[in-house]
This record gives sequence, structure tokens and C-alpha cells, in this order.
Amino acid sequence: MLSNSLRTRTHAACACFSARAFSAWSASLRKTRKIDVPNTLGKHDQKDLHLVSIDKAFGKDVVNWDKVGIAFDRYAAQRDHASGLLLATRIAESKLPPPPKITGSILRILSDQDQRLIAPVVLRMFEDIVERQIYLSDSALDSLIWILRSTVDPFARTAYYELFQDYFKYAKKKQKHFLRVEISYMHSLLENGEFEEARTVFTRLVAALAAEKDANIQESALKVLPIENMFQTFVAKWNDVEFGCVIIDAMVTLDIDIGAKYWSALLEAGLKARNEETIKYVWHQAVQPGKFSPSIYSLKAIVDLFSDSSSSVAAEALQRLSLQDPTGVASNSDVVNVFHLHLNAAQRSSPVTAEVYFKGLQALLDYLPSAELQDLAATHDILHKTIVATPAEQLVDTIMAVSNENSDHASEQRFLTTAMNLVLYSTSAHGHASDCLNFYRSFVNKKVKPSASTFEFLALAAFRLKNSKKLSYMIFRECTGYGFTPTAITLMYLIRASLPGRELETTLFYVSQITGKPETVLPGYFVSHLRRTFEQAGDGRLMALLRAPEALRSTYQDFPKDRVLSRSVARGKDKYSFLYDVGNCHRFEHGWDASQLSAKE
Repeated sequence: MLSNSLRTRTHAACACFSARAFSAWSASLRKTRKIDVPNTLGKHDQKDLHLVSIDKAFGKDVVNWDKVGIAFDRYAAQRDHASGLLLATRIAESKLPPPPKITGSILRILSDQDQRLIAPVVLRMFEDIVERQIYLSDSALDSLIWILRSTVDPFARTAYYELFQDYFKYAKKKQKHFLRVEISYMHSLLENGEFEEARTVFTRLVAALAAEKDANIQESALKVLPIENMFQTFVAKWNDVEFGCVIIDAMVTLDIDIGAKYWSALLEAGLKARNEETIKYVWHQAVQPGKFSPSIYSLKAIVDLFSDSSSSVAAEALQRLSLQDPTGVASNSDVVNVFHLHLNAAQRSSPVTAEVYFKGLQALLDYLPSAELQDLAATHDILHKTIVATPAEQLVDTIMAVSNENSDHASEQRFLTTAMNLVLYSTSAHGHASDCLNFYRSFVNKKVKPSASTFEFLALAAFRLKNSKKLSYMIFRECTGYGFTPTAITLMYLIRASLPGRELETTLFYVSQITGKPETVLPGYFVSHLRRTFEQAGDGRLMALLRAPEALRSTYQDFPKDRVLSRSVARGKDKYSFLYDVGNCHRFEHGWDASQLSAKE
């Protein structure tokens, strides 16, 4: 770092050199800034005694350029820019054109100065070089290229660039440097906000680099190509997704490695701009070939964006959820929402087929094993339309076929159980009780294992089917036979299914199966409803059971016999038919005829 005194001295010397180069300014600058530039440079500073001898290098019409070159080398080694500028001033006063090496030394010193001060001088020097068709050394060209890059004045920048073009017209052996000139020019344009011109230069530069046959020249140019700066400026900062795609194409053309950060930034910019073409570009160029994996939040946004189109990208985005999420911060609801969006998108373009629905479900379960059934149940409206449009046997076969694509047995069983439960939930929730019960038997016959939730849907179906006292007990036995304790919901619907009719023993049976106090297990409003029902019937057994459940539980451990159920036949509001009940039990075991399913309910 320069000290304050040395920095002040260098700045003054730079100003002095600029003035001496334009001799008309020399006298006034000396007066206004009080810079002493004696005939023998360096006498004003004892540390620069070697400058005293430089005076001998300057004759009337001749300069000993070897001595001047040695002095410049010494100043460069000591980073003494102030003395170097004073020496350059003396050269300017001599009005003798310096040789290329000395010109390079002067340019090297000037490249470290404030470009706003020295731009007129450098431009004049460069014009003189081009007019005399001087061949500059590589180091001199490096200095000029750096000056071009650090120039903030747009007019000076353009003038430098045009002079470079003129220079390389005769200095063809130096043509290899022109790619670096273009790159520095583009750097300067970017850093000073001239973005439109930077676009043009970038396009021209990519074509030139692609056409360059010298691998060494191409490699050295690529090392300084501001590809990341361009990308950050146009994509991350300005959200110019179209030019972002141009930059990516250029990287492919030039065989530049495209890291995930580029694809991620372009995808995020495309999502922000809601530009479907950009998202498709990233998807086909990077996601499908496995070069880049979008985050789960990006996948959600993709599905949302394409929800009104027929593009396959939304469906493929859902499939990507089966890949491991690198962030590890997605919640169940995040992923389930993506599934919902996917189904909604598919529904808008065309009816959701069973295959589309259940392949999406499998991908979701593979990705998120902790997904809850109650979250997935929110899709039952869409699933119901699929069920209605698909024959029952075909629907079950489709689910089994999808499950066979899963090589992991545990995942396969979980998928089958979840798929069955969703079908049962959808049919029972829409009032198609016989469909629900029929599907259950079809799945079980295919060796699909139920869960505790399965029997909640069956109990609801039995309640809605009516005439289900005996049927409710068959469902209860199925539940306990698989080793499940009936949930509170299952018990509530089994009780509701068994309430109609004259006899209430079935209700007492189910209440007696509750571990603990029934009032703490069943909903309060439902317990109140049971009390009123028994009070209206003049039956005090329920109240006694509720007061002393442990003492009386064994009294009602056996489900009522058929002769009791047959006496329960009733008409009117709480009608019950034992014959219909027996028929329902038979169909639950062996299946319903097509004519007896939901269309007939």
C-alpha cells in the first residue's frame, strides 16, 4: 500500500506528466499545483539521487535510451511510480519519440494511475504508436489492455477499442492478443453499466473463440473470460432469462463446465419471470440428463407454473421428488401440495387416469415415506372421478401393475395399503358404500394388507349402506383378526351402523369393547346422542355401563345372535331389515354384482 505522502506525490507527478505531454498546460500547472520539476530530475528528493545522472542521458537532439531504460527498470522494481512519471515527463519534453521498450515502460507506469487523469495522454501516445506503426512488446500490450479495462469514460473506452482495431491491422503477429482486448472491453462495459454493448461484444467474442484454431490462445482467453460476471449481471441481477440461455449455449459451445449454480440461478430466474420456455430449456438441458437436481421448492413452483398447460414438465417434476432432497428441509405438507398441484394440472389438461394418479402416488411415497394418509386424502375428489371412469377390476389391476414396478417389498406393501385406503376413503366419502366394501374385498383377495385406517372407511361405508348390524360385526372381526384395535372413529361408525332397529344390544357390545372410560374415547356429542337414544327407549343399560364400565364390560362381550338381530326389524325413521343385513354380509364376503354397486344405491 502507498503511504499518504507517496500517494500525493504520485498523483501530482501523474498530473504533471499529463500537462507536460500537452506543453501548453505546463506553465500553468506548475504555478497552480506548485510542482517543482527541475531540469535535472530528482534533485528535490535525496532518495532519488539516481535521477541526477539521468540528466546526462538527454542531449540536445539525442537521448541515451539504454540509460533511460535502466532507470525505468529500477523505478519499477521499487514501485516508485512518481519518479517514473517525472522521467516520462522529461521524455515528453524532449519531443523525441521513445523506442517501443521505453514506450512500454511508460505505459506500464500509466496503467497503475487514475485513468481519468491520464486518458488523454495515453490516447495521444496510442495514436502516435498506430500512426508510426510501432510494434509493441507483449508487456506494453498488457498495460494498454489493462488501461482499456479500467477506463470509466465511455468515449475514451470506445477510442481505445478503435485504436486497438487499427493496431492489429498491421500488427498481425500480435493478433492473438485481440481476444484479450475484446474480453477486457467487455469487462469494462459490464463494470460501467453498458449492458447492451456488452451483449453484442459477448456474442461476437463467443464466435471468435469458437473459430480460434490455436488451442493455447483459446485456453488463455477462456481463463479471463468473464462468463460468471456476465451471468450474474444479466441473470441473477437483471433476471434476463433469455440472454441467460444464450450464455449457457455459449458455455456449451466453448466446452466450459456448467456448474449446478448456473442451472439453479437460471431456473430461479425463469420461475421468477414465469417464463415457461426458460424452465423447459433448463429441464431438457440439465434436469433430464442428470446434470442438475432442482430443489423441492423449485419443483413446487414448476408444477404451479405449468398447472394450466399440457406440458409434461409438471408430471416429470413430480417424479423428481423421488430423488433425495439436498436441503432436507421439506415438510410433508410441502411435498403433498406438489402432488395436489400435479393432479390438478393433469385434470385441467385431460381426465386423470388411474395410472397417472397412482404413479404419482408411488413417486410421492418413495420420496416421502412419512407422508400421512389424511394429507393425501385431500385428493379424493380427483381420485373419485378416476374411480367412476374406470371399471373396478381394471382399477385394482392398474394399482397392482404400478406396485410391481417397485423393487423394494416394504415400499410396495406401503404403496398398496395407501392406494387401497385412498380408494376406500374416496368411495365412502362420496357415499358409494357398496363400492367401498367391494373394493376392500378385491384388494384383500390380491393379498393387500389393510391398516387400522382401512376399517374406519369400512365402518363409515357400513353406516351409509344401512341395514348393517350384522355387517358391522363382520368388519369388527376383520379389524381384530388383522391384529388391530378399533380406533375411536371405527367404533363410532360401527355403533352408528348398529343403532337402527328395535334392539340395542349391538351398541352395548361396541361400547363394552372400549378400553377405559367411553366418554374419554368417543366424542362427547356422540355419547350424549347415545344416552338420549337409550333414554327414549326406556333402556338404562347404557347409563349403567358408562358408570361402571370395568364391572359390566364382561356382560356384553358377545355380539348378539342372529335371533336377536331378527327381532330388531323396524320401520320408519330407524328402519332395519335383517334380511338385507344378511345379504350385505354375503356380498361383503363374496363381492357385489355390478348392478348392485353405487348406481343402484
